Amino acid sequence: TNPSGGVGTVWQNTTSGEMYIGTDATAGENVWTNIGEGTGDIQAFHGAGSSYGYIAGGSLGSQIERYSLVSDGNSVDTTYDLIASAGEIGSVSSSTYGYVLGSSGVGSAQPYNRIEKFNMVTPANSTDVGDLTVSDMHRCTGNESTTYGFASGGTEPNGINVINRFP
Repeated sequence: TNPSGGVGTVWQNTTSGEMYIGTDATAGENVWTNIGEGTGDIQAFHGAGSSYGYIAGGSLGSQIERYSLVSDGNSVDTTYDLIASAGEIGSVSSSTYGYVLGSSGVGSAQPYNRIEKFNMVTPANSTDVGDLTVSDMHRCTGNESTTYGFASGGTEPNGINVINRFP
């Protein structure tokens, strides 16, 4: 029997978890195409955290603070710091680490192109794990995939049209 939805109908095998799409709804010759291997083709969400969010640099200078994602309240100093005061930064995260990208410097601090990493599970001071390709890449945008962090755009005196990728 043809599926009532025709081509594009989704069928789920509730025993194996596999999913199929009807790609041909010709009477007596239906074609069901497997669209994956259960959850094998779907990456787990790896957002910044489920218990805490983090704030680093900016008006805090070199301070790293955290705040609860499950209850109301102010952020709290973790007592751990960035390598130096960092302003106008970009940021990304994995499931366990936060990354601070570039800086315009704060106060007398000089701009820099560092990529700093801090542990969100076992808090500690940040460490220098790499460099961006532009020496003063502040106000950049941070994005991430499940395997890479990206720093793009930003300002120098005239703007930056560079995308940096790091593991």
